[in-house]
Amino acid sequence: MRQAGGTLVYATRSAPKTLPKPPLGHCENVAGDGLLLNNTDATALLYGFKNCPGTAAHAVAPGAHLDATFQSVKFVE
Repeated sequence: MRQAGGTLVYATRSAPKTLPKPPLGHCENVAGDGLLLNNTDATALLYGFKNCPGTAAHAVAPGAHLDATFQSVKFVE
């Protein structure tokens, strides 16, 4: 499985977390609440529910940041 280069950094209610080299096209059930920094070379699609159902609530371009609450994320080229 191909991976995005770089790391996603996201806030949670307890502490900042990272998701290094996330796989492309695969849903990751990670919950974020606050600032998200997409330090990868892929677009991060954020979903309000687990398992990436339906249409993404937000699309965060490589190098961009966003203040959001989400339950899952998928990376696409």
